[in-house]
Amino acid sequence: DAYEILRTGFNKPVPSVAEEAAKIPTKLVDRQATDQNVLRSYAERQSVARYLSNKYKIEHTAGLDFVEKAITVSREVGLDPTLILAVTAVESSFNPSAESHKGAQGLMQVMTSVHRDKYAIFGGTSDAVKPEVNIRVGAYILKYLIATAGSLRNGLKFYVGAANAEDDGGYADKVMAERSRLIGICQDRSNNRLTSNGKDLRS
Repeated sequence: DAYEILRTGFNKPVPSVAEEAAKIPTKLVDRQATDQNVLRSYAERQSVARYLSNKYKIEHTAGLDFVEKAITVSREVGLDPTLILAVTAVESSFNPSAESHKGAQGLMQVMTSVHRDKYAIFGGTSDAVKPEVNIRVGAYILKYLIATAGSLRNGLKFYVGAANAEDDGGYADKVMAERSRLIGICQDRSNNRLTSNGKDLRS
């Protein structure tokens, strides 16, 4: 089923998008989108995977695999992994087989027909919905749009296809809220690691 694809889809090595993503000037990317000081510990990753499993009804092991790969892709494109997770949550609820009536496909709901060129390094669009491919293409597009639009929020507006609309229908708010929840989970785990039996280990 769809979640079997999610769990096994990351096992096959795929090309990195780091080289293409590096062509986007870092100075143009909103710093709010690039914080990577999260999901650095095993405990944080386990907690986020548990949250994803409970909320989106996927197996914990599948959620953990996705968290790990989101971290890998975030390093390739230079974005915060919780941002990638949040966009995926809002776009597809972690269903790799999701497809919209407009033709958006996969975990990050990429418009395959529009972004056909971006699949060239993966051998074409035949693997467009495979998790390891879709997340890389989606994350690259997200970075490009953030840089183009001038801010994280505007980039999200562009990503959902509302560039010329008066508003994005609450899309950016949904992504930012989910991202905040993920960051909060990481911070809770970090704070727990710094205390023992009520004693603050930071002092």
